[in-house]
Amino acid sequence: MDKQRKKNPPPSSSYSFATSNQSIRRLACLLPFRTSHPKELSAIHLFFMSHKFCCMTMRINIDCNGCYQKIRRTLLQMQELESHLIERKQCMVSVCGVFVPQDIAIRLRKKTNRRVEILEIKEVDISNDGSITPKPP
Repeated sequence: MDKQRKKNPPPSSSYSFATSNQSIRRLACLLPFRTSHPKELSAIHLFFMSHKFCCMTMRINIDCNGCYQKIRRTLLQMQELESHLIERKQCMVSVCGVFVPQDIAIRLRKKTNRRVEILEIKEVDISNDGSITPKPP
């Protein structure tokens, strides 16, 4: 039994999310697929390239209090969202966070069974000192 412990040390639970090759190899076991060639883009590279801090505005019909509660509950379940704002009168929903905008709209459509229309997507740069500046178009 001691020999097995020496051969297979327990996996470390801390993973760094830097984009170095070593951390990519560590995270590769967590993803559903890997590339066979090291120069191809792996799923981890795609993950880091596609997720940016965004603010998105959508139009969703909010007819009653039940619709409002369903939308609110769905947004609260999405962990990648940092903040959201629901405006009942204008039928507008604004969300901010690190996410792929189309994925959020699709999930909101599936869970609430309401038509979702993306009005505006803004990518935001966050500097080290905490200041937020919108990217120019």
